[in-house]
Amino acid sequence: IVGTALGTWAAIVPLAISATPYYARIAEVSLREVDRGLIDAVRAMGGNRWTIIREVLVPEAMPGIIAGFTVTLVTLI
Repeated sequence: IVGTALGTWAAIVPLAISATPYYARIAEVSLREVDRGLIDAVRAMGGNRWTIIREVLVPEAMPGIIAGFTVTLVTLI
C-alpha cells in the first residue's frame, strides 16, 4: 500500500488497521456514558435523531473521545 515492505512507513498501515477496533470500542464506551436523562429531555423537547447526535451525544462524549484518541495514539507510538 505504501510502496515498501520494511521500515516505519510499512508499519503504519497494519498498526492503524489494528488500532481501529480498539479506538472504536473506546468511542462507543464514551458515547454510552452520556446521561440517558439528557437524551430523553432533548427527545421530549422535540429533538430528532440528528439533533440528539449533534447537540447532545458528541459534545457530552467529546472528553472521553479525545482521551481515547490520546491513549490510542500513545499506544501506537
